[in-house]
Amino acid sequence: LKKPFTLLLLALGLVIASCSSEEKPEEQLVAKGNKMYGGELKFMSTEKIDNLFPIYTGDVYSSRIISQIFEPLLTIDPETGTVNPGIAKDWNLSSDARIYTFNIRKGLKFHEDACFKNKTRE
Repeated sequence: LKKPFTLLLLALGLVIASCSSEEKPEEQLVAKGNKMYGGELKFMSTEKIDNLFPIYTGDVYSSRIISQIFEPLLTIDPETGTVNPGIAKDWNLSSDARIYTFNIRKGLKFHEDACFKNKTRE
């Protein structure tokens, strides 16, 4: 009688200990503007997302996520097929049809990069 009672207490103790809701806090890095770095992005998808780099994406599942992260220069209306401005407010095509010139909307912020001559993010 003593052995089954001890086993029952041990099993009950393991169940109670495993149901603990206390999680270990992850290291959190705080950026300028009190933004947080890192963490997990959780979303529901029926397919695996291979990457989030727009140039290498060829499937509709990755494209859906990418379209929520990046904004394109131009958009296409799925119903009419017309090309509409994205971050480009307007664009021109050279007379030989080889060079496109895009004028970007004001007020957009970009990551700092050496490609910006005046070192601004706007």
